[in-house]
Order: sequence, then structure tokens, then C-alpha cells
Amino acid sequence: MWNYDEFVAKAKLYFLRASERSRADDEFTFWLLLGSEFLLRAPLAQKGSFLLAVPEGPSLMHAAGYTSATSEPKSIPYKTVCERLKIIIPEFSKVYDDAMYLANVRNEELHSSNSTLANLHSAAWMPRFLRVVEVIASHLTLPVETLIDSEIIEHARSLANEEDARIQRTVSQKIAAAKDFYSKLLEAEVESRRILKIPATRGRFYSTAECPACEEKAFLFEKVVRSTRERVVDDAIENDQIMVSTDFQCLVCGLTLGGMSEVRIAKLETERVVTWTTEPEERFEIEPQYIEPEMEEEYGND
Repeated sequence: MWNYDEFVAKAKLYFLRASERSRADDEFTFWLLLGSEFLLRAPLAQKGSFLLAVPEGPSLMHAAGYTSATSEPKSIPYKTVCERLKIIIPEFSKVYDDAMYLANVRNEELHSSNSTLANLHSAAWMPRFLRVVEVIASHLTLPVETLIDSEIIEHARSLANEEDARIQRTVSQKIAAAKDFYSKLLEAEVESRRILKIPATRGRFYSTAECPACEEKAFLFEKVVRSTRERVVDDAIENDQIMVSTDFQCLVCGLTLGGMSEVRIAKLETERVVTWTTEPEERFEIEPQYIEPEMEEEYGND
């Protein structure tokens, strides 16, 4: 039920069915979307079928090889698959939003009265599809061309290149406008804008970066996509959080960039690792009176 080779084979079968359809046919998109979902489950199956089983009922026992005619094992939902892939495949964090977008397209087609696929332009989903498939294929050490027809890949890559070119134009225009605005500011105005602060928002992370327009200190907003296990280092507890950039804002020249794609095109940092250190007393909420005091050495007792 949760066999790695079978997931890959089923994904290939669905991708093949897509290649036999016209690009203008709804089924072309539908088969590719379904095929990608089987491919997404393959890395989890490769690590262990139990990663695909829901924890309730007989599913875990089924994954362990204990089956019965009356049992009905169930698989974890798509979103849980994607959350686990972020842990197994660090690069997947960068395409997580793309994977969720594809799932939303599929859901809207299947569970609403809308003709979603019929009205969906290839440029809206094929670059996202390609990015997701390439990350999974790279992890599995499978050439993308062995999974999907080469013509479909080339089509998706050409659309991705067009998307990058469009974003490049947008970012260049934004930077040019911000530079022009900055050049017209008086020194006193620049100084007053330098002391502006980002409004505090609970749960919102940011780091500082040099603005590509005015070279002033600006803010790069981030979100946590993955956390490592805690570890003990020199009597303290540490863990790493992987942060990806979501937006950029310069309060001096007014440059704003939305989304990781614009941040990447502007050659700003898109990912970083933050190490957090916590004292055991704080981590486990140990009351001071229960902490063993350090004993002073006594004369003649060394």
C-alpha cells in the first residue's frame, strides 16, 4: 500500500497519461497534478511506510506488516506529507508553497462547482509543478526526464524562464523607482527615516540587510519552515531553526519586495539558520530552590 517503487511507478503512469492528452485538455493538467501527489509520497515511503500511516486505528500495524481482511488502513493527508517532506528534504521548504498551491487547484476542481482547470493558464501552475517535481526527483536521484515526457519538461521550463524574466522586470522597476525617490531626499529626511522602526508583530521574524536600491539598512522578513531536534551543548540546550525570506522592506527609500521570488531576484538572502540556546532551568521550568548549589572547596578537603 505504501511501497516506494509502486509510488514512483504510479507517478510515471499518471505522467504518461498526461503526455497522451492535448495541452489544452483539462485531463492533461489533472493527470500531472495527481501524478505529482504520488511522487511526493515516495520519499516518505523510502524512509519507512509508517511515515504515511495515520496514527489512529490499524494503519500503523498495517505499515508494520500486520494486516487483516477487516482492517481499513488510512494514509496521512497531503498537507502532513508536505510538512514531513520539509524535515526529510531541506530544499522542499523552498517549494512548499508551490506544492500547497497545486493541492488547492486540485481541491477546487474536485470539490467545487468551478471549472478550475479549464480556466487555469499553464503559466500559473506549470512552473510551480516543475519546481516541486525537480526537488523530489533530485532527492530520489532520479533524472526528471525519466519521470515526465521531455516536451512537457521543456514547456514548463520555458514558462518558468518567462516567469523569472517578468519578476526580474518588476524588481528592476521597483529598485529604479526607489533609487529615484532616495536621490531626491534631503539629508535631514534621510536621517529621520533611518530611525523609523518596524511595527512589532507577534510571531513575525526579521533580519537586517543592505537595501539594493539605497544601500541603507533594511528589513528582511522571514518565517520558520523547519526546526531541528534539541541537543545539549556545554550544559545548555540548543536547536536550529531554518528561516526562509518572505518579504523585504526599506523604510528609507520605500523599496518593498513581496515573496521569495522577488527577494531572490534582488540577490538578497533567501534562507538562513538561527541557533537558539536555552538554559535547562528555563527549558524545564526548574524552580531555583531545586537547583543543586555549587559547593565551595573547603580548606584541607581537596
